[in-house]
Amino acid sequence: MHDIKIEQSGVREVDIQRLLRLLWKRIWVIIAATVIVGILSALVSTFFIDATYRTSFKAYINNREVTEETISTSTSDLSASRGLMYVYREIVLSRSVLTQAAQECGLYDQGYSLVASMVKAYVSNDAPVLTVYVETEDPALSQRFAEAIAEVAPKQVSQVVAGSTMKLIDVPYTPKSPYSPNVASNTVYGALIGMVLSVIVLIAVDMIYDKVLEEDDFEGRYQLPVVGRIPDLLLAQRNDTRYGNGKERGMKR
Repeated sequence: MHDIKIEQSGVREVDIQRLLRLLWKRIWVIIAATVIVGILSALVSTFFIDATYRTSFKAYINNREVTEETISTSTSDLSASRGLMYVYREIVLSRSVLTQAAQECGLYDQGYSLVASMVKAYVSNDAPVLTVYVETEDPALSQRFAEAIAEVAPKQVSQVVAGSTMKLIDVPYTPKSPYSPNVASNTVYGALIGMVLSVIVLIAVDMIYDKVLEEDDFEGRYQLPVVGRIPDLLLAQRNDTRYGNGKERGMKR
């Protein structure tokens, strides 16, 4: 059967049921794309992305120095400390703190920008607690760098904000497993991306390609009955058949 091209004016309507049938008919393409992209994501995460190890410590910061005479903490002190937490975070992430900590564990030769990218700090919304994360490619180095920051930062905080104190709640630890990349999550996300992209491509090709190759496509796309067929004489000659559909066998040439 020859390709039949139908020219229609106006906007072509989207038939959801026909698109669903199209996707079901091409389900093997969707499954293949899902599996292939998922496997590629797992391989890239495993062999081409360097593993990093994250450790952390938590510190409580008071807006005044704690002594034997002022060992208790009032509600006003907590409110004042929370108001200064963002100042404390910037001090911990400052060049002076990170440079001194990097020098103590042999990291400074890698450059300040790289050292700064290894450290992140977050402020708690409920209490004057600062959590500092350190992430490097070596678990022992992550712990040493975090310990150096935990040692240097309290001194810098007390110097910048007079009378304040920084006390550790949780000390740094040696991470046992990589923090990144998460191979399982990357595999799942890759599989989902492969599935979504394959569906989008199939629908886009169907919307752009306006040639009809089969009777079912013609009836489903244009809601018009097929009243006749033009035989393919060349196909009949090649298959030595009577009719041009390549199926009926009968009179020889």
